[in-house]
Amino acid sequence: MIYLAFLLIPLTHIFLFKTSIGLKIRTVGENPKQADTLGVNVNKIRYMSVIIGGAFAGLGGCYIALVTTGSFSENVAAGQGWIALAAVIFGRWRPFWIVIGALVYGMVNATALGLQSIGTTIPFQFLLMLPYLLPIAILAAMYKKSVAPAALATPYKRGESRICCSCKCE
Repeated sequence: MIYLAFLLIPLTHIFLFKTSIGLKIRTVGENPKQADTLGVNVNKIRYMSVIIGGAFAGLGGCYIALVTTGSFSENVAAGQGWIALAAVIFGRWRPFWIVIGALVYGMVNATALGLQSIGTTIPFQFLLMLPYLLPIAILAAMYKKSVAPAALATPYKRGESRICCSCKCE
Protein backbone atom coordinates (compact mmCIF):
# COMPACT_ATOMS: atom_id res chain seq x y z
CA MET A 1 0.00 0.00 0.00
CA ILE A 2 2.79 2.43 0.84
CA TYR A 3 4.45 1.90 -2.54
CA LEU A 4 1.10 2.37 -4.25
CA ALA A 5 0.54 5.61 -2.32
CA PHE A 6 3.92 7.02 -3.34
CA LEU A 7 3.31 5.95 -6.94
CA LEU A 8 -0.04 7.74 -6.93
CA ILE A 9 1.55 11.10 -6.04
CA PRO A 10 3.13 11.86 -9.45
CA LEU A 11 0.31 10.04 -11.25
CA THR A 12 -2.26 12.24 -9.54
CA HIS A 13 -0.27 15.36 -10.38
CA ILE A 14 0.00 14.33 -14.03
CA PHE A 15 -3.70 13.38 -14.13
CA LEU A 16 -4.91 16.66 -12.62
CA PHE A 17 -2.54 19.08 -14.37
CA LYS A 18 -1.60 17.44 -17.69
CA THR A 19 -4.77 15.76 -18.97
CA SER A 20 -8.02 17.11 -20.36
CA ILE A 21 -10.13 15.30 -17.74
CA GLY A 22 -7.96 16.85 -15.02
CA LEU A 23 -8.58 20.27 -16.54
CA LYS A 24 -12.31 19.54 -16.55
CA ILE A 25 -12.21 18.50 -12.88
CA ARG A 26 -10.36 21.67 -11.91
CA THR A 27 -12.67 23.85 -14.02
CA VAL A 28 -15.76 22.28 -12.46
CA GLY A 29 -14.26 23.03 -9.05
CA GLU A 30 -13.46 26.63 -9.88
CA ASN A 31 -16.26 27.69 -12.19
CA PRO A 32 -18.96 25.11 -12.98
CA LYS A 33 -20.94 27.58 -15.08
CA GLN A 34 -17.96 28.08 -17.38
CA ALA A 35 -17.41 24.33 -17.60
CA ASP A 36 -21.08 23.82 -18.45
CA THR A 37 -20.84 26.49 -21.15
CA LEU A 38 -17.96 24.55 -22.69
CA GLY A 39 -20.05 21.38 -22.80
CA VAL A 40 -18.70 19.60 -19.73
CA ASN A 41 -21.24 17.54 -17.80
CA VAL A 42 -20.73 19.20 -14.40
CA ASN A 43 -22.80 16.75 -12.37
CA LYS A 44 -21.10 13.72 -13.93
CA ILE A 45 -17.62 15.12 -13.20
CA ARG A 46 -18.61 16.00 -9.63
CA TYR A 47 -20.21 12.63 -8.90
CA MET A 48 -17.30 10.69 -10.38
CA SER A 49 -14.81 12.79 -8.41
CA VAL A 50 -16.70 12.18 -5.17
CA ILE A 51 -16.98 8.45 -5.88
CA ILE A 52 -13.28 8.08 -6.68
CA GLY A 53 -12.29 10.25 -3.70
CA GLY A 54 -14.57 8.21 -1.44
CA ALA A 55 -13.03 4.99 -2.74
CA PHE A 56 -9.55 6.25 -1.89
CA ALA A 57 -10.74 7.42 1.54
CA GLY A 58 -12.27 3.99 2.15
CA LEU A 59 -9.04 2.33 1.06
CA GLY A 60 -7.14 4.53 3.51
CA GLY A 61 -9.60 3.71 6.29
CA CYS A 62 -9.25 -0.02 5.59
CA TYR A 63 -5.49 0.29 5.68
CA ILE A 64 -5.58 2.11 9.03
CA ALA A 65 -7.90 -0.51 10.51
CA LEU A 66 -5.88 -3.46 9.26
CA VAL A 67 -2.46 -2.07 10.16
CA THR A 68 -3.38 -0.57 13.54
CA THR A 69 -5.50 -3.31 15.08
CA GLY A 70 -5.79 -6.09 12.53
CA SER A 71 -9.58 -5.76 12.65
CA PHE A 72 -12.26 -3.11 12.76
CA SER A 73 -12.92 -1.33 16.02
CA GLU A 74 -14.80 1.83 16.92
CA ASN A 75 -12.88 5.11 16.38
CA VAL A 76 -9.84 3.35 14.97
CA ALA A 77 -9.11 6.32 12.70
CA ALA A 78 -9.21 8.73 15.68
CA GLY A 79 -10.00 11.81 13.61
CA GLN A 80 -7.28 11.25 11.02
CA GLY A 81 -9.74 12.00 8.22
CA TRP A 82 -9.90 15.58 9.50
CA ILE A 83 -6.10 15.63 9.49
CA ALA A 84 -6.22 14.54 5.84
CA LEU A 85 -8.54 17.45 5.10
CA ALA A 86 -6.14 19.77 6.92
CA ALA A 87 -3.28 18.37 4.80
CA VAL A 88 -5.24 19.19 1.64
CA ILE A 89 -5.79 22.77 2.82
CA PHE A 90 -2.15 23.02 3.91
CA GLY A 91 -1.07 21.67 0.54
CA ARG A 92 -3.17 24.25 -1.30
CA TRP A 93 -4.89 21.49 -3.29
CA ARG A 94 -1.60 20.42 -4.92
CA PRO A 95 -0.61 16.72 -4.65
CA PHE A 96 3.08 17.18 -3.78
CA TRP A 97 2.38 19.74 -1.05
CA ILE A 98 -0.41 17.60 0.36
CA VAL A 99 2.09 14.78 0.76
CA ILE A 100 4.47 17.14 2.57
CA GLY A 101 1.64 18.04 4.99
CA ALA A 102 0.82 14.36 5.54
CA LEU A 103 4.48 13.54 6.16
CA VAL A 104 4.79 16.37 8.68
CA TYR A 105 1.73 14.98 10.52
CA GLY A 106 3.21 11.47 10.40
CA MET A 107 6.54 12.73 11.70
CA VAL A 108 4.90 14.54 14.62
CA ASN A 109 2.73 11.52 15.38
CA ALA A 110 5.75 9.18 15.33
CA THR A 111 7.74 11.58 17.52
CA ALA A 112 4.89 11.74 20.05
CA LEU A 113 4.66 7.93 20.14
CA GLY A 114 8.42 7.65 20.44
CA LEU A 115 8.54 10.11 23.33
CA GLN A 116 5.82 8.13 25.10
CA SER A 117 7.72 4.89 24.65
CA ILE A 118 10.97 6.20 26.16
CA GLY A 119 9.15 7.45 29.24
CA THR A 120 9.55 11.20 28.94
CA THR A 121 8.33 13.51 31.68
CA ILE A 122 5.97 15.27 29.27
CA PRO A 123 2.38 14.30 30.14
CA PHE A 124 1.06 11.67 27.76
CA GLN A 125 -2.13 13.70 27.21
CA PHE A 126 -0.05 16.48 25.67
CA LEU A 127 1.79 14.00 23.47
CA LEU A 128 -1.53 12.54 22.30
CA MET A 129 -2.77 16.05 21.52
CA LEU A 130 0.38 17.20 19.68
CA PRO A 131 -0.32 15.56 16.28
CA TYR A 132 -3.72 17.28 16.21
CA LEU A 133 -2.52 20.60 17.58
CA LEU A 134 0.18 21.07 14.95
CA PRO A 135 -2.17 20.98 11.92
CA ILE A 136 -4.43 23.51 13.63
CA ALA A 137 -1.46 25.81 14.20
CA ILE A 138 -0.27 25.40 10.61
CA LEU A 139 -3.75 26.09 9.24
CA ALA A 140 -4.06 29.18 11.41
CA ALA A 141 -0.72 30.45 10.10
CA MET A 142 -1.67 29.71 6.48
CA TYR A 143 -5.19 31.10 6.72
CA LYS A 144 -4.81 33.65 3.91
CA LYS A 145 -2.37 31.71 1.71
CA SER A 146 -4.55 28.68 0.99
CA VAL A 147 -7.38 29.45 -1.38
CA ALA A 148 -10.02 26.76 -1.89
CA PRO A 149 -11.57 26.14 -5.29
CA ALA A 150 -14.18 28.84 -5.83
CA ALA A 151 -17.13 26.47 -6.24
CA LEU A 152 -16.20 24.08 -3.44
CA ALA A 153 -19.37 22.75 -1.73
CA THR A 154 -21.57 24.98 -3.91
CA PRO A 155 -24.47 23.19 -5.60
CA TYR A 156 -24.82 23.76 -9.31
CA LYS A 157 -27.99 23.66 -11.38
CA ARG A 158 -27.81 24.24 -15.07
CA GLY A 159 -29.14 27.62 -16.15
CA GLU A 160 -29.31 28.95 -12.61
CA SER A 161 -27.39 32.12 -11.82
CA ARG A 162 -25.84 32.42 -8.37
CA ILE A 163 -24.67 35.57 -6.69
CA CYS A 164 -21.14 34.89 -5.49
CA CYS A 165 -20.87 37.26 -2.52
CA SER A 166 -22.30 40.34 -0.86
CA CYS A 167 -21.10 42.57 -3.71
CA LYS A 168 -23.96 41.19 -5.91
CA CYS A 169 -21.66 40.32 -8.83
CA GLU A 170 -22.21 37.13 -10.83
